Amino acid sequence: MLWENLNTAIQILMNAEDLNQGLSNSFQLLAKSVNANGFTLARVRFTGPDSITINDELTVALGANGWETFSLGIQKQYAYPPDNGPWMAALENGELFGGPITQLSKAWTPLVQQFSLAGFLLFPILVDKAIWGILSMGTTTPDKEWNQEEKGAIRLYCNTLGNLLARRQSEEKIKEQRDFLRQVVDLNPNLIFSKDREGRFTLANKALADLYGTTPKEIFGKRDVDFNRNQDQIDKFLQDDLEVIESLEPKFLVETLTDFRGQDHIFETYKMPLVGTDGQVSRVLGVSTDVTERKIAQKNAEEAQQLREIITSTVPDTLFLIDLNNREIRYSNKSQFIGFTLSELEKPFLLLLDRVHPEDIQKANDGIFLALAQNPDQKTAKAEFRMQHKDGRWVWVEKRATVTKRDPNGNILEYLSIIRDIQEKKMAEQMLDENAAIFKSLYEDNPLGVAFADPKFRVIRSNQVFCQMMGYKETELQQKSILELTHPEDLAFCTETLASAIKNKAPNTQLSKRYIRKDGKIISANIFVSIVYKADSGKLDYLIGMIEDVTEKQRVRKALGESKALQQAILDVLPDIKIRINAEGVIVDYYPSINDSLGHFTTEKELAGRQLSEIVSFPVALGIIKNVNNTLSNREVRYFEFAVPVNGAQQYYEARFSAINTEEAIMVLRNINERIKAQEVLQEKLRELDDKNRQLRAYIDSNMQLENFAYIASHDIREPLRTMRTFAQLLESRYCEKLDDDGRDYVQFIAGAAKNMNQLIEDLLTYSRVESEEYEIDQVDIYQLLEEISQGLGEIIEKTGARVSWRQLPPRIKGNATRLKQLFQNLIVNAVKFGPTDEIPVVTIQCREVDRFWQFSITDNGIGINKEFYEKIFLIFKKLHGKGKYEGTGIGLALCKKIVEQHGGRIWVESILGQGSTFYFTLEK
Repeated sequence: MLWENLNTAIQILMNAEDLNQGLSNSFQLLAKSVNANGFTLARVRFTGPDSITINDELTVALGANGWETFSLGIQKQYAYPPDNGPWMAALENGELFGGPITQLSKAWTPLVQQFSLAGFLLFPILVDKAIWGILSMGTTTPDKEWNQEEKGAIRLYCNTLGNLLARRQSEEKIKEQRDFLRQVVDLNPNLIFSKDREGRFTLANKALADLYGTTPKEIFGKRDVDFNRNQDQIDKFLQDDLEVIESLEPKFLVETLTDFRGQDHIFETYKMPLVGTDGQVSRVLGVSTDVTERKIAQKNAEEAQQLREIITSTVPDTLFLIDLNNREIRYSNKSQFIGFTLSELEKPFLLLLDRVHPEDIQKANDGIFLALAQNPDQKTAKAEFRMQHKDGRWVWVEKRATVTKRDPNGNILEYLSIIRDIQEKKMAEQMLDENAAIFKSLYEDNPLGVAFADPKFRVIRSNQVFCQMMGYKETELQQKSILELTHPEDLAFCTETLASAIKNKAPNTQLSKRYIRKDGKIISANIFVSIVYKADSGKLDYLIGMIEDVTEKQRVRKALGESKALQQAILDVLPDIKIRINAEGVIVDYYPSINDSLGHFTTEKELAGRQLSEIVSFPVALGIIKNVNNTLSNREVRYFEFAVPVNGAQQYYEARFSAINTEEAIMVLRNINERIKAQEVLQEKLRELDDKNRQLRAYIDSNMQLENFAYIASHDIREPLRTMRTFAQLLESRYCEKLDDDGRDYVQFIAGAAKNMNQLIEDLLTYSRVESEEYEIDQVDIYQLLEEISQGLGEIIEKTGARVSWRQLPPRIKGNATRLKQLFQNLIVNAVKFGPTDEIPVVTIQCREVDRFWQFSITDNGIGINKEFYEKIFLIFKKLHGKGKYEGTGIGLALCKKIVEQHGGRIWVESILGQGSTFYFTLEK
């Protein structure tokens, strides 16, 4: 019965598709046969030269509810050889080892306790004479002894299991090799196939299947006739196949194959006989390269050599099988790559990394790995990049990669890479791009009109410039002849010129003529015509015209001639004297002025040909000559002011110099007496204003009582301000035409300064009233107060697009309504005024309770405040920005602080530069 059960157990094991299920079923049968309570199969792995790891793979044991199959997940590491007894040495020698359960490692305690085991017996499982695992047989009977027959049966079962495992490992390696071969074959763009004597396919790669519009699996066992309707091709294929099989000689062929769409392809095919396992030739192996797009006659020798390389190395490109764990090339079909002999390199793997162009590393390696790693379903990844050849030049390659092995977590362990040289393709693409760029610059980007015409002078093509020049769309021009567009009076001349050039085989010709636009307007043009002849017959092929619109140039020439007299007339009536003078100070010509105010110079006669020193004093003459030479050297307009005595009084003049050529300049003289007087008056008023300003600042900084200052500011200071402003307005209205730009700026400065000073006084009076006047405390409706403020600020809010909102506010607060309105209004205006430059201002008002206070916050998204100014901004007259950028007197925040303190609270700010500010203040409840 034991041996019959053993035989049945082995059959169960050998026939099981699921190894674990087979082990479980066979273990139960064996356990019953040898009176054992169960088996445990443990895997032994050598994790180093001096250590091993034992994992339980499967346990079958008899429990309270019958037979159970499970895995405890035990993993125990031991020193090698183990230091807890001779059991490992005995098992490695093929011996058995057993005894009481106490000899087992404590790692197995859960199993021992669950099934009340008392003894065990260990059997080695050897694969290729090396220990693969351990089969442990357990019993609940103390001092249990198994007889030799029982031990022999279990040992035979272990040997059978070892042989089965060895066979499965071999099958897995064979499958791995077959999968690798299939990947290589399917990655190959050439057709790879094998057929038997009857023409049935025994191998077909993906390229062949795609050609026939099917899959490699569907082709297997079928013939060409099942996919190809061209009987001549089918007969020729079968005839060639039989010749190779019968002659035992390979054959090189040029074949035509019709695909499933009915399209013909020309292939260069190399067929060779295949020897079967019986030593007989019964099949033919073929590799076909598609040469449809190439000239077979010109590259026959090169193609033949490539085909030989394909047969010997399976693929025409360089193929690498890369082991990422060990960073090594496991296989390559070529001995050389980019000029390097792989066998001579210490680490060929680094060649694939180190020779990649620095700009292409991302897409050459990281990009491909990332695509394959992130998408396990993606079969292949492709990239084009540059690699440096051994001779130093950079060559373009195309890399296609596919994963051949992953770990249980999906990480790539091994991948197949096929690298193809695409340098010629890239050179051709570059040449096409360059030609396209040249054509674009000569045609599309040409500032001249460009038109192509056929031998009958019909427009074939025209650029946008010519279309706009003529007022037609390109499609409209293509319906017309060049002669139709020509002015009738120029038609005969145009026809004769072109006909003569074509008759004499001239490569080009030029002419000037007029065109008639679509709207009827006439334009004049200069045309350069390139004439292109056919290379074979010498007949006219087409013409290219470069057309320059010279209508405006002709109009300008005419206008220039007409304006010469006008220019002279203008010079004669200008109120200034115009003197043409050379670098030596000699007056070449002059144009007198009708302005009597020029005094000294209007009395001089016959100025032409005289030296300056004869007319003005030597220092003035020297200054004029220096400015003339500076103007001639740097080509810039120069200015020079001087004075000369006339009738006992000083006359002031401004001279402006502009170069006419490299030797002469024009000097324009203007009497500036009125401007000088106005400037002196303005400067005197500025000094008075500056003195008043200093007095005001000193007076305020001396901490005088604001009540007294308010009285003085409203009477004594405002009076001279009104006088200055009135005086500035009189200057501007009466002397505006006599003032130069500087003078007008001075007047505007006085008026603006007076206005700013008046605003400063108004703000100070407000500050004074807050300090001195009595006020009443009431319950203030805060929502109504903010609505009134928003309506009052409607203009600035609309102008800036600001959004002002409030939420979480108490309905009423204790305080003075007028001063609280000043407080909120000043803070809101500041938030809008100092808002962001690139977006609309956003102001948010909130409130929360803090002990006996209401704490308000006004937040904006403005320009922010530097932390060092957090305290200074609440001091009177302290401003962070100049007057040119933001208006204000520097009193607003000081006023806010005063109001908050009067209401028993405090005010502070928190801000981030460039992001905005939040002003906090507290008011007693």
